[in-house]
Amino acid sequence: MNISPEARDLHFQSIVVDAHCDTLDRVIKRRKNFNKVNDFLHIDMDKLQRGGVNLQIFAMFNHPTLRKRGFMARLDKMFLQMDKFIEGSNGGLKLITSKDQLSLIGKDNTVYGMLSIEGAHSIEGKLENLDVIYQRGVRLLGLTWNNSNRFASSVMDSVDNGLSNDGKELIKKLNSLGMVIDLSHSSTQTLYDTLSITDKPVIASHSCCFIFSDSPRNLTDDEIKAISRNQGVIGVNFVPFFLDQGNFDKLLKLNDHRHEKYKDINKEHGTNSPEARKQKKLLLDEMFTSIKTVNYKKVIDHIEHFIEVGGEDCVGLGSDFDGTHFLPQGLEDVTKMPLLTDEMLKRGWSKDIIQKILGKNMLRVLKDNLK
Repeated sequence: MNISPEARDLHFQSIVVDAHCDTLDRVIKRRKNFNKVNDFLHIDMDKLQRGGVNLQIFAMFNHPTLRKRGFMARLDKMFLQMDKFIEGSNGGLKLITSKDQLSLIGKDNTVYGMLSIEGAHSIEGKLENLDVIYQRGVRLLGLTWNNSNRFASSVMDSVDNGLSNDGKELIKKLNSLGMVIDLSHSSTQTLYDTLSITDKPVIASHSCCFIFSDSPRNLTDDEIKAISRNQGVIGVNFVPFFLDQGNFDKLLKLNDHRHEKYKDINKEHGTNSPEARKQKKLLLDEMFTSIKTVNYKKVIDHIEHFIEVGGEDCVGLGSDFDGTHFLPQGLEDVTKMPLLTDEMLKRGWSKDIIQKILGKNMLRVLKDNLK
């Protein structure tokens, strides 16, 4: 990794916060060891240290199709997995659950973690389950994933009803408990409804700018301004589909082709047979290999636009590491984070602004919410 000494010093002297990764889910599915160096994970203990990350927010994600198995039951597996991460790190990783603990970040080489739930469907429609996950250490909640739920509409839903009455109560309870509200994946009306109720700053943990890619997942300038007025922060997502229009258009075309091929595979091998899963994985690998991904500097283009629209206090980092099949050239895993600092310095940005983006902005919102 070729970066200037100035960039290296600045990066490792700054507090670096990544607001979103899916490493817990990937480790459980693929049975990988977070505390051993491996090429499969974008994030492991060694990589976090080499990337200079001081605080990593770990998302706990349940795919909506797992409903029959019980979302809360699967969360138990993720809580246990996080315990294994911490126990196996020999003191290198510690969990933050309170405002006071935030002051420890950056004092030594310890990497700190926080737990977030991606999609309120995981609390199974019960507000009382919010108390359960709070007691287990969760301090952030994404209102939706790509599916709407009892509380809120998702941006991927064709109908945008915003927050339900239960959703409005959810916002108030999150504020009361001292939990951060995450608006990534939320519909436009859910976003505005939330901002009209919350008395705390929010985050959009892993989102990009609609002006560069018209994925529904990205934020319009009006939405960016609204989050900025709330003193909230948006973590820039590293996924190329959200960074670049060409990548997004190619994805849409390839997805149509993939779904047709899946039908053929299911017909020939059976929907969930081992051979069908193997063939689908090969097809998926081929699909992503065919996409020429963008350069990591595109991440900085998005940060630049967030600053132009919402100001220097509204943007941070939200990689989506381990939640995507591929990443920008030069940003293949968390060890490459210092390249972002190097590029920001090359563009003439002040150290103060760079440090806000690397972590100070996100840390401010956490301090404003946690108890």
